Amino acid sequence: MRFRCPFCYYTISVDDMSRGYPVVCAGCGKEVLIPPGRFDAGCIVGDFVILEKLGAGSIGTVYRATQLSLDRQVALKILSPEYTTSKGIDDFLREARAAAKLSHTNLVQAYAVGEDDGFCYLAMTYVNGENLRTRLRKEGRIPVDEALHIVQQVAEALYYAWDEAGLIHRDVKPDNIMITDDGIVKLTDLGLAMNQSEWSEDMEISGSPSYMSPEQFRGEKLDPRSDVYSLGVTLFQIISGRLPFESDSVKKLAQMHLEKEPPSLRHLVPGVPMAVDALVKKMMAKRPENRYASMEEVLKSIWTIRQKTAPNRSLVPDVHTISIKRLDYEIQNESSELKAKVAEKIVVRASWMDRLMTGFITAVGAVILMLILFAAFGGKESSLRTYDKITYFEKLSGDRSLDAAAVLEEGRKILEELPNRGSAEQEFNAAKLKMLLASVELNALRNESLQLKQENASLKQRNAQMEKEEKRLSQRNTQLERMVGEYSNYGELKRRLEEKNSRIRTLEQKSAGFEQEITRLKDSLASMRKEELVRTQDRIRLRLFTLQMERRFRMAEALIRAGKKNFPPLDTWLSAKERENSFLEKIYLLLTDSGTRFAGYPLGYAKGMSILNINSGTISYKDALGRTFLKEWREFLPRTLYRLLQYDSEMKHNLKAAEAGCELLQERIGAACKKNPDDRELQALAAVYADNKVKELKYISAADPEKGREAIRNFLRNMEGAGIYEKLERELNPLLR
Repeated sequence: MRFRCPFCYYTISVDDMSRGYPVVCAGCGKEVLIPPGRFDAGCIVGDFVILEKLGAGSIGTVYRATQLSLDRQVALKILSPEYTTSKGIDDFLREARAAAKLSHTNLVQAYAVGEDDGFCYLAMTYVNGENLRTRLRKEGRIPVDEALHIVQQVAEALYYAWDEAGLIHRDVKPDNIMITDDGIVKLTDLGLAMNQSEWSEDMEISGSPSYMSPEQFRGEKLDPRSDVYSLGVTLFQIISGRLPFESDSVKKLAQMHLEKEPPSLRHLVPGVPMAVDALVKKMMAKRPENRYASMEEVLKSIWTIRQKTAPNRSLVPDVHTISIKRLDYEIQNESSELKAKVAEKIVVRASWMDRLMTGFITAVGAVILMLILFAAFGGKESSLRTYDKITYFEKLSGDRSLDAAAVLEEGRKILEELPNRGSAEQEFNAAKLKMLLASVELNALRNESLQLKQENASLKQRNAQMEKEEKRLSQRNTQLERMVGEYSNYGELKRRLEEKNSRIRTLEQKSAGFEQEITRLKDSLASMRKEELVRTQDRIRLRLFTLQMERRFRMAEALIRAGKKNFPPLDTWLSAKERENSFLEKIYLLLTDSGTRFAGYPLGYAKGMSILNINSGTISYKDALGRTFLKEWREFLPRTLYRLLQYDSEMKHNLKAAEAGCELLQERIGAACKKNPDDRELQALAAVYADNKVKELKYISAADPEKGREAIRNFLRNMEGAGIYEKLERELNPLLR
């Protein structure tokens, strides 16, 4: 591992087994303490130095860190050890690299991804703010329009990820939705994101159960509609302050998502608009085909609803425009009050007009109504008529069934009829009308462009068919001409036949040569695969030894299971390693935590000594005078521990292996090999361990010769008894001079 000196910022490299011990910094000469944890403050992973832990997620832990090369703060996500398998690492790196290509205001930007010392990491933007889960804990629930505003931005991020890279998030929930101090909503944790083209039926189910879609629980193939469901659950929660389905059992929770209908938002929160309730229900439909087909449909539906429910619909961002700040709801409410006053004036004048035109309604009601409205709202009410005209044209511009040219003509007429510019309100009305006209023109151009593209595609297809037919006729004509020439000259035909036969014989000779070359290449490939398998064995040996020395026997067992799945040719060898791991774990438990299993047995340490109990690595024993003593198991001589193991029936029948295992647990590899010299696997472990250690010792010797000589002497003493010892002595002795 590597860490940074707190005094001079020099990068120090040490062995993992030295964690928690002091070391002298080669940069400033001061004694510093090696961090006891692999990811404590000051530890270096790749190009990043860790500052503090921020939190833990579903597949990893997030730290605040500094990128050394660019001197910037980042959020550094480290993949959890249980996911650090061959497949887990490949999936994490592939998906993180795909996410790193995405850049959107509503997505947390990924900066870098890589692997260091067997750990995978992903560096992302460090967001100043809080996640939606934290805000819900403080406020309980969020007002409807603000909730829609947040979800609209999340949907924009999901739409972009799918449209740009074909990525499905698979874990949309409040924990993964950040709100910056500026009010920008950012979707994070694309570590679970998946490209649809990479789906396979045997992939593991991923996601948080409370937000997973029914098809995720069933392990079916996913598409963006799965994210629509999870986003619907999130919207339900932030409006109501609770989840639609809750249970302590994952099995029951899955059954609810698969079969039970969610409660109505209108029943939980009075005043929720019917359209919002219907939106959530459709997003959370059990069958994917009954939901919105895409995030774009969700965005259009949210925009349409907010046009009616928002305090001021002009402040609602359009679909596929990047929303970069929190809405000012004070301005929204002021605008809403102003609209209410205008509506009240219209109602007062409308009631006056009703009394005026009661006698004329049956004859020419429609015409007289228009004339009276024009007369009544003249002069001082011109702003109200302008508002009505713009509202009328806004509806026209939104109706895609109307002819665009006619709509544009109507809009230009309304623009010409607007009163002279002067007040801010009149300027705003004119600008809004021009914006609507530009929108209609843009849609018309888009439709025209789409039609031209379709016509062009049709012409290209027809042209390709004609070229194909022309080529076929040309080939047929050539064949006919050749046949006529061949029949007209039999001698020439015979000569050509002989030439073809000669060419066939030449090709057969070349083919035989190619077959020999293919055989040689196959043999070479088989040899390369065999060598790669040997290297894989060495990596697994070294990793298993590291885990066993850290007493992580369960993690070693998981590594063996992953190896069986990923490397079938090693199945028999890995099964033997599995038995060896279990045997080693039993030795460790007997020597450190066997309770009163050996109570009363002679210790062999001195005459009259007998064991009382063994707990938490400490052996309690008494002497002939009845005095009680406590000592850690590692402090006893190896032969004392050997004699203790003889009292176990399984160890008694495997005494050589038990003695070697006892030495191995105390990290004395040479002594272990000496106890069981016929164990070829133990000798192979010693060889691969020594190979890695020699590289490290050479590096230490180059940096600090005195320290290197001391480390080499300790290493050689530890390896004495291993089959590779003489080779190591010859290789390292020059460094001791």
